[in-house]
Amino acid sequence: MLGTKSATNLKVIAEAFGSNDTPVLLKGGQGTTFRAGTIVIKPADGIEEAAWLATTFDGIPASAEIRIPKPVLSVHGNWIEDRFVAWSFIEGEPSASAYREKSDACDAYHRLVRRIAKPDFIGTRTDPWSVADRKAWGEERIDYKSGFAHLYRDLLSSLEDLSLPNQIIHGDFSGNVLFASELPPAVIDFSPYWRPAGFSQAVILIDGAALDENATSSELLNVFGSIEHIEQLTLRAALRRMFEQFEHNRMQRANKTEALQVAESYRAACKRLFS
Repeated sequence: MLGTKSATNLKVIAEAFGSNDTPVLLKGGQGTTFRAGTIVIKPADGIEEAAWLATTFDGIPASAEIRIPKPVLSVHGNWIEDRFVAWSFIEGEPSASAYREKSDACDAYHRLVRRIAKPDFIGTRTDPWSVADRKAWGEERIDYKSGFAHLYRDLLSSLEDLSLPNQIIHGDFSGNVLFASELPPAVIDFSPYWRPAGFSQAVILIDGAALDENATSSELLNVFGSIEHIEQLTLRAALRRMFEQFEHNRMQRANKTEALQVAESYRAACKRLFS
């Protein structure tokens, strides 16, 4: 949850961003995001990154294909107040499936952001997700204990060199697409990474294969199979999800049994897809 932030403090933060509504915890995520009327408030994940996100997305043009939240300036003219940021609230609910719609939204989203320059903070973040990403792409040494190595050794040996252009991508697209009747899909909670655009699609694919019991490999590959180098991108996506678990274990946010179980589900999903 949110630690020491009380309901009173959250109300003050909401008011700083122009809302008089009482903040209400939103489902999902890490239990740190609140809706206050027409805005959503959440902790800034890092001052530099939060400011970059707000400044960048303030200038993103509207799209007929997808909806994107906009950053909200505080009444004091700041993007960040007491280490919190605010974004416009967007209607919609996530879907465990809707893979064609997610893939189309992913394409539309990355066309919108493809000209954004790489920010400096991308290569210096030390959170579990960023470290896992760099290891999956061979940018950091893989140094997990032997109890984890048996799960990923064969996936690593299947990696081939890729020559694809990088751009800013949303690195966690799967659960961050919202659907509402008669409205275009909404894309929320942008997680910036510097990778090929197809990698974001590969993350949707491996998440679906690992987490959606109703999704078959043939159904998923019918949607994602034509993406250039999808097998190699998905190998990296699976490794990233596995390494995320190992990083959480290293940082004592997950026990070894839990980390192994989740990692095994991703390894098995990757094997099913491309066996």
